[in-house]
Amino acid sequence: MLSTRQAKVADLPTIVANEQAAYPFPWSEAMLRDSLSSQYLFWAVCSAEQQLVGHLIAQPVLDECHLLNVCLHPKVQGNGYGRALLEQWLQWSQSAGCTHLWLEVRQSNIVAERLYRSLGFQRQALRKNYYQAGPLREDGWVMSKHLDAVI
Repeated sequence: MLSTRQAKVADLPTIVANEQAAYPFPWSEAMLRDSLSSQYLFWAVCSAEQQLVGHLIAQPVLDECHLLNVCLHPKVQGNGYGRALLEQWLQWSQSAGCTHLWLEVRQSNIVAERLYRSLGFQRQALRKNYYQAGPLREDGWVMSKHLDAVI
């Protein structure tokens, strides 16, 4: 069972640890701390045992919402939490009046791109050298999804 709540400053040590476990180039604590401001949607993701196992950060602006970071600890990946979390974000975005969603995904992250496509996201553009990848850079796909307005 997955539950979400607003992330808090007290969650940062666990959130940083999850980032470091999940990604070779994790967000810094400072970046994550900055995302706690009111201009961002920052959910802490908890398991049935109420352990913080991930997070989602998005930035709503007018009628759009941009997914900036979605992270699940490797020990819980592959069990549907990512899909459930993204579906919750889609529902939240639609109820908040968003009609267009945006995200970027590493070109090499086939699993994530497949998940985004299954939720209706489509490639829009390629951002050259967008992601850090050691001494080099990696391209990223810009993807979007249109939502119908809630009446």
